[in-house]
Amino acid sequence: MKTVLFVCVHNAARNRMAEALFNEITEKKHFGISAGNQSSKSVNPDMVNGITELGIIISDKKPKRHIRPIVKKEDKVVTMCCGEKVCPSIPKEIQDWEIEGS
Repeated sequence: MKTVLFVCVHNAARNRMAEALFNEITEKKHFGISAGNQSSKSVNPDMVNGITELGIIISDKKPKRHIRPIVKKEDKVVTMCCGEKVCPSIPKEIQDWEIEGS
């Protein structure tokens, strides 16, 4: 099983949504997780409501900060508009998905 880490600065919206959708569409054949380098105190409620409308429940999730051990074990790292300038501690080749958001 391949694992993808979705990284965004606050781990509150974009990468949370990416994690939830990735896990839904891969039907447990792969695993997505998310983390941020300056994690927020809470997940964006508008994003939680939007995902809930799709039948995906993530209201129990809390923002988490990424740490090297998490990053080292992932098969792929996708940043959500932070790139290497904001997330320089990511020791892998990354993809930066330029997705605007709060």
